[in-house]
Amino acid sequence: MTAPDILAEVFPPLVIEALQCAPNPTKELRTRLLVLTADRPHIPELSVFPELRVYRDAWGEYLSCAWRLGFFEGSHGGDLRTRLVGRDDDLFASAMSECLAAWFLAERLSMVVSPRPKGQAAHILEMAIELPGGHINVEVKAPHRPFPLTTQAGDDSDALRAVIKSANEQFARHEKNLLVIIPRLPVFFFEEPWALQRLVALKAFVIEETLRVAIDPATGGPAGAVYIAMRPSGEFVKPRGAKARRFTRTGGALLINEHVGMPMRYSAMLIHNPCALNRLPKDLWNGVDQFCEADGQWAWRSSECA
Repeated sequence: MTAPDILAEVFPPLVIEALQCAPNPTKELRTRLLVLTADRPHIPELSVFPELRVYRDAWGEYLSCAWRLGFFEGSHGGDLRTRLVGRDDDLFASAMSECLAAWFLAERLSMVVSPRPKGQAAHILEMAIELPGGHINVEVKAPHRPFPLTTQAGDDSDALRAVIKSANEQFARHEKNLLVIIPRLPVFFFEEPWALQRLVALKAFVIEETLRVAIDPATGGPAGAVYIAMRPSGEFVKPRGAKARRFTRTGGALLINEHVGMPMRYSAMLIHNPCALNRLPKDLWNGVDQFCEADGQWAWRSSECA
């Protein structure tokens, strides 16, 4: 089924009309309807927001890929469809993010992706990456925060921290597990500055930069210049007790970002978990920046780790 066909199949006129008749529509729902109807002629908003068609084409690609992979089959496929066509903004975002993640893994990274593996205590996860020696379980999260109306905004690392707890509890303990995050957060809205987005993601999961200065014990004053150091503070490395690490089931967090252009552009980063019980392989992620270990050192590696 092609991209236009899947959009027409999932969002037929009756669904569009029902959404258009919803009382007190949210801004997100109004935007969703503009995207879904962007193929119609004489839409006044297109002259001001041509990216509506870019998003519509992208949504068609995501859903078409999910259809080919079997994500719309069975009872779980029915749930996916219900979330897509329903009024609830969060459920729609979670469903579309699931399809985006499947498309990115299957089409951009050329992985073999299958839907609905079982996780911890028979939790049903979104998908699995099939490998010759086994598989990687995948759970998808889409933290959302509206763009601030003022210039005062947080770094959004708290929103990234919040999604890992629920994902980690869903993963089975003795398997390879990947958390995919579609961060619909202000700091990730723009393609640049990429360095800031890296710092925010690292702060959430592994380390953060801190300012330090040596103190002279005799005077209590500074004994040297202020310098920048790294402090392990992220959820992957934060101890729960004397020795235990809390999030050891999650092998890493893959963050995927959409950047509106002509056509849509994408960027991604994968932060490996230094404390994972089962670490993820490092040779599968062509084109994805990775924070991983190589030659005993943890650092950013462009494209792929050696």
